[in-house]
Amino acid sequence: MLRSPLRTLFILLLLLASELPLAQAQEVRVFQQRPFLRKQRVELAPVAGLSINDPMVEHVTLGGTLNYHFTEFVAGGVSYWRTMGYETGLYDKMQHDFSLLPRVLKTESLITGQVSYAFLYGKFALFNTWVIHFDTHVQGGLGVTQTVAGDTKFAGDYGLGQRYFLLDWLSLNLELRHYIFSDDGLFHNVTLAAGLGFFAPFGFQYKHRK
Repeated sequence: MLRSPLRTLFILLLLLASELPLAQAQEVRVFQQRPFLRKQRVELAPVAGLSINDPMVEHVTLGGTLNYHFTEFVAGGVSYWRTMGYETGLYDKMQHDFSLLPRVLKTESLITGQVSYAFLYGKFALFNTWVIHFDTHVQGGLGVTQTVAGDTKFAGDYGLGQRYFLLDWLSLNLELRHYIFSDDGLFHNVTLAAGLGFFAPFGFQYKHRK
């Protein structure tokens, strides 16, 4: 039989040994992998949009963007927008009530090359049921626009966008873009657009396991 002090010490050592694996387990850190990767993938994003800044003329836009994602954050590509301009009710009112013809400039198309940077990646719970992952990016580019008069003008644009990732190869895209060109003065067109993003290859693989 062990003496009482030795027996007490032996029991304490056994207790400490039994708690050691639990203490080690508490030191483990787990990092969740992103459910969507963009690096080295091509994105084709058709969009439809509507201008929101000019009270005299409204542009309806149909077009798309083709991007190549060099990294998870940086992409480069080209955009083509077909624009259709219409005078608004305010324009007709100015013409009818005041016999004025406000100068408006309608465009027919816009093509730009641009670079985008995704500076934010996050997620949120929709109705406490679905977890939606998204990114927020800024973009800027240079190109040309063609007016309804047939003139071709140099143009610059910049914007802010978000992608909501739905599948491994599909996203819902929202974009606010402002393009500017000069024709005896600066003309501005701010367009709110929405569309889908199709990614190829359709899937992706992680280099490292979870």
